[in-house]
Amino acid sequence: MVGGDPTRRHTRPPGLAHRDHGHHPGDPDPGGALPRHEPTPTPATWGRGELATRTTGSAHGLDDGTLLSRLVLRGIALARGVESPADAPARRALWRMASVTPDEVSSTVLTYGLRPTGGTWRERALRERADHHMETHLTLRELRALRLEVPPRTRVHVCENPRVVEAAADTGGGTEPLICTSGSATTVVLTLLDALAAAGCTFAYHGDFDWPGIALANRIRHRYAAEPWRMRAADYEYLATRAQLHGTPQIPLTGTPTDAEWDPELTPTMAALGIALHEEAALDLLLEDLGTSVGTHPSGDSP
Repeated sequence: MVGGDPTRRHTRPPGLAHRDHGHHPGDPDPGGALPRHEPTPTPATWGRGELATRTTGSAHGLDDGTLLSRLVLRGIALARGVESPADAPARRALWRMASVTPDEVSSTVLTYGLRPTGGTWRERALRERADHHMETHLTLRELRALRLEVPPRTRVHVCENPRVVEAAADTGGGTEPLICTSGSATTVVLTLLDALAAAGCTFAYHGDFDWPGIALANRIRHRYAAEPWRMRAADYEYLATRAQLHGTPQIPLTGTPTDAEWDPELTPTMAALGIALHEEAALDLLLEDLGTSVGTHPSGDSP
């Protein structure tokens, strides 16, 4: 043997296991030596965060706005033969087409006095809460399960700030629904308003007298043909004058002016006075409207 020692016995190097596939009496069960990892079953429906974690390692890997989510949604749209989504509700609908559920429980819409006429326990619970003057937060999951049938031409008041809903619940007045956008209307807010619009409701909107508030009012008006609710130039002048008489500190109106499309006088009036007025400045007037649902406003608009 070239370079070998004929007297050396062939032994295994230390630590090298003997390849013996047989199971000998007294040996430990080889199946119990190491845990067997079965492949994780693929669910019929994925949560988007769950799918993102599995594929990217991060629960936020498929969040709206990421390059990967845009690519995946474009692929789903091509596979389904539909248009690429243009807004958040369309993106959610497209995810669901692929059996992926976006987060439908963390975002809510604040409501008060919502009395759908459906016969399931969900609708009954809403009517009971309304009868007891309790506000209700609804998730997207709940909205998808509700039968939002209401009498035709039901008047729905829409406000921007939660304090209006809180105060309405405190006073226990009003019989018409009140929906809060909680700032810029999110997908869950639009989902509820879309359903109420489809049920034949009409809308009246009030928000902040600042430029973002005017922009939001324009969007709500466009989407739902909402009437202004104490949102005309005369309303703004009245509130500004009242605030000055009460000695209320003034908040300067900043930013780029936005045209109020429902009243050509409102934007010039706001620009001239230069005062931002948040919705709470009109709270007593809004509560009066919600309590009576009739009457004449300084601008001539009925709630």
